[in-house]
Amino acid sequence: MKTNRLNLFGIFSAAAASMVLATGSAHGMDSENTRWTWCGWGGGGYFWSNAIDPVNPNIMYLGGDVVGMYKSTDRGKNWRLINNGLHEYGVYSMAISRSNPKVLYAMTPNGVARTDNGGEKWTPLPETFKSRHNLSSHRPGSVRALAVDPVNPGIVYAGSAMGVVCKSTDGGMTWSELDYLSALESGDSPDPVAPASGDGFMWAAFKSVANDWKHSGRIEKYYDKGQDWTGMKELTSSFYAPSGAPTFKVALVVQSGADWKWEHSAFVDSKAGEWVDLSFDLSSINDIKDIRMVHVWVMANGAAFNGELGIDAVRVKPQDSSRSDIVLGEWDTAGANEGWRPSKSADSPFITAIRSSLAPATVAKDPVGSVVVSEADPSLVFICHRKLGTFRSKNGGAAWELLDTPKTSINISTYKGDPKLLYGAFDKAGVWKSVDGGDTWTKFSDGLNANYGVREIRINPKNPNKVHLIAVSSWAGIYYGSDDGGKTWTGRRSFTRDYVGNPTEPDGHPGGKKDLSACTNLAI
Repeated sequence: MKTNRLNLFGIFSAAAASMVLATGSAHGMDSENTRWTWCGWGGGGYFWSNAIDPVNPNIMYLGGDVVGMYKSTDRGKNWRLINNGLHEYGVYSMAISRSNPKVLYAMTPNGVARTDNGGEKWTPLPETFKSRHNLSSHRPGSVRALAVDPVNPGIVYAGSAMGVVCKSTDGGMTWSELDYLSALESGDSPDPVAPASGDGFMWAAFKSVANDWKHSGRIEKYYDKGQDWTGMKELTSSFYAPSGAPTFKVALVVQSGADWKWEHSAFVDSKAGEWVDLSFDLSSINDIKDIRMVHVWVMANGAAFNGELGIDAVRVKPQDSSRSDIVLGEWDTAGANEGWRPSKSADSPFITAIRSSLAPATVAKDPVGSVVVSEADPSLVFICHRKLGTFRSKNGGAAWELLDTPKTSINISTYKGDPKLLYGAFDKAGVWKSVDGGDTWTKFSDGLNANYGVREIRINPKNPNKVHLIAVSSWAGIYYGSDDGGKTWTGRRSFTRDYVGNPTEPDGHPGGKKDLSACTNLAI
């Protein structure tokens, strides 16, 4: 009876017949006395990625962090290096084409390489290098950061260590960035904020710590040449603190003249969930004909806060009502900061970034765990972002939506026989299952050790009720299997060592058993 072979690959200092020089003379090698010793597969390094030929399961690939790529053609009994042309020897993610298994892509700390002949020769893809799109791996964040269209081996997706996801339709020669973060914009906001004026306003990322009374946050607009505000009477603006925020003290600041004299308005208390008006009388300003810099100054009064604050409608109003205001900031265009910037002064570190409210929220540059193309429907693509959650496209990446899953999204498994069946790995949030293509999700984590983070999950290609996963806790790994569609899970850490395929460290393991270290990839 033919059975499926389960292969666990992880952070083991054990791999192929790599050797290092252990003893020798300082001026040359003494061939009679020189001795060699095993240093472990991978030159003593670790394994991070794997793939199995979907047509011929005897062919297997391993990617390590020291000496690149290995290949076995006898189901893991023997391995050889296949690094010809590979530009980097750390391979942290790989993908194999289902329609043409000789095509593989390998992701390294500096971009991606492709092979068209099963690893005999690799071609680096320059557009993926750090100097271009920077489609580079993250250790240990990249799990399945490469995905190949199951029908067309020239269509490939790559998710980077910096959260960028790109698509290529010509085998990796050229790439286009996918705007999946637009789904964060289009989602319904639980507390939408209308501008004080116009179509948009500025969001300022503000982070203060408790009991810090010495520091503040400022945004500033600097003029290369002094501005003449003769005939202007008042500087105004509006300030917004979100619901639940502490009370901030806010003032407007003008610096003028050759000595850059600092003058500010009276401080105004913010009101959580409301816009408050700010005003600065310019009648006694130091040098109205030589305005050098304008600031909006925010003090946290010793309160801790980590979020965004709104600023809108910074204007200079004239004494003559027939004249128009001088608009210093409205932020009615996405991506336009209108000359404003966060202050870099040592006394004002609390505002770290700014953006128009019409632009996507500032996103931490965290790694993409996996990009997954549905085996049943190649137009269905998923992005697993380790901090922002799971994104879905139904048209090959042209449009995206954010799914209602845990934010710690690492990996998704699809099933060729049913495009609506999905399992997701969400680190310590466990395993979640969807039977409607990702519209709704249910947690299926009974029996899983909550101290382990689920890293990768796989549906058995012959039986959708059989599901496999690997999970990690620091340097420890564990394997779980389910025979009832994820309702219950059975785990094990101890496995019999394969002394034929892996001759390293043959002694010191009672009964030939060894506990898993931190598993990184799972293949069936």
